Amino acid sequence: SIGRRYVCDGFYAAKHTEIAYSCDDDSAYEYSEEDDEYYLCEGWYEVIKNWDDYNSIVISDFVVGWQPLPEPLKEE
Repeated sequence: SIGRRYVCDGFYAAKHTEIAYSCDDDSAYEYSEEDDEYYLCEGWYEVIKNWDDYNSIVISDFVVGWQPLPEPLKEE
């Protein structure tokens, strides 16, 4: 919807960098004969923290900005 904003934890998967561990959608991953491995398709993914079967899903909306997370606090 126009004018709405959605904020989520996510990441960008460059080509052949993120292994597709489980996925029911054939269009969300691609096979590399060179590596004999299935990878997530290049694009933006939302991090899913409370699903048993999946740890990320494709973001089909247009991503207009992102900000990396800060470094974790270090214990002294």
